[in-house]
Amino acid sequence: VAAMHHNYEDTWLAKRVSTTQEGREVAFFDASPIVQWIHAMYWVITVFSSVGFGDIVPQTTAELLYACFTMLVGAVIHGAIISHVVSIITTADKVDEFAQQQEKMAEAFARHSDLTSSVARRVADWVNHSAKASKYGGADRENMKQTVLCQHMPPALLDVLPASLFGGRLVRNRFVSMLKNSDAEAYLPVMIAMLVSRCDFVQGEAVYRIHDRPSSIFLVLDGTFAHVAKVAATGGIDIKTNGLERQRSLFRSSPVSHRVAKEEDDKSSTASTCSGEASCRPYPYRLFSFRSYFGEYEIVVGAARTCSTRCESQVGTLLVLSKDDFRNICAECPQFGHAWRLEAFRRHRQRLKLLHRLTAGKTYRHYAACTIQSFFKWSMSPLRSPMQPNRSSGRFPIPVGRPVQQAETDAQVDNRQVMSEVRALRSSVDDLRAEFRMVLSALQVSPSCPPLAGPPPEIWAGPRSC
Repeated sequence: VAAMHHNYEDTWLAKRVSTTQEGREVAFFDASPIVQWIHAMYWVITVFSSVGFGDIVPQTTAELLYACFTMLVGAVIHGAIISHVVSIITTADKVDEFAQQQEKMAEAFARHSDLTSSVARRVADWVNHSAKASKYGGADRENMKQTVLCQHMPPALLDVLPASLFGGRLVRNRFVSMLKNSDAEAYLPVMIAMLVSRCDFVQGEAVYRIHDRPSSIFLVLDGTFAHVAKVAATGGIDIKTNGLERQRSLFRSSPVSHRVAKEEDDKSSTASTCSGEASCRPYPYRLFSFRSYFGEYEIVVGAARTCSTRCESQVGTLLVLSKDDFRNICAECPQFGHAWRLEAFRRHRQRLKLLHRLTAGKTYRHYAACTIQSFFKWSMSPLRSPMQPNRSSGRFPIPVGRPVQQAETDAQVDNRQVMSEVRALRSSVDDLRAEFRMVLSALQVSPSCPPLAGPPPEIWAGPRSC
């Protein structure tokens, strides 16, 4: 602009003076190129930043137009730079905030599931890495579910994570372990661990009572629970438990009262029947301990509670899976729903059989001892049927791709085959008896005579007498 002016000495460049290190004043045109570039950048920065100290002022019309143009361009460039910098800072803050929320959620999930420190650290690292690479927001159970199911979890982490949930007790629960033929077996414990909530009970406290609205399925994490009913000569009768059971559990909290209560239980366990006020006391007829679950039948059939359940040990812990979450899992994985439905009907039939056998009141310890003895005798019996399922394994195959009606039809066919084999065996035994009678009559041996030791009848030389 100064070069195009007819007299450059009238421009601000000619009037600009710089001071050297020795203190001499030098005209701007006589200064070194470095000094000229520094002064030019100083003027541009003051215009772009809208500071305007006023030490460099345009003098001519051309300088005024150039300064206005520079201000307009500077305002646009300044705004773009500032907005970009602010966007980077805010985006980084949001990512860090979301990553921190995800880390807190992972830490809460680790505490909730009793994960080991090493596995919890690996889960937190993976969640942090996934959070920074994902735009999904939120920090709740549904968010964690979406993170686990919608994003690809490393196979190495997926192999060790289910075995660490709740100290490895969740995967050993029959509710999960019976689904052994599932392709999504590794994801199912993780999904259940995110949906369940922990609930503690004391001795005698009711989990639910008969005719209550079913709302949850209960997985036993610690302690012992039991179905309870009133003793009758023709079989047990399901009744509602009252608040006296809870008061009794609180009374047994001290050592002295616990010893007195234990003596009373030992005395009452020897009685075969109950009379008077004691006949209204509910007694356990089916126990649920570690690796077991209950409360699924009423949810499967959509009916009210058919029995009452209470805590029998001093302290018990349950993992509570809500009805809605259970139905969502069944809707997402129909093969799980078929297996749980079949198992629910089988367990309900077993409960009715045990209820029918409740003709004598037994305390929790007495009934537990009898159950252990019966199971030990059954497991050690040489006549144990090979067709009977191994209850110690805790596994139940999933009928993948088979409807419930087909499974029930197959069971009926198997029962008819077994009955036909039994009838054939009885017929063979009757034929053997008839042949034995014929041999006895041929040998003229009296049926009242005791058998004599000796060689088989086929090698007898003649008739033997008593």
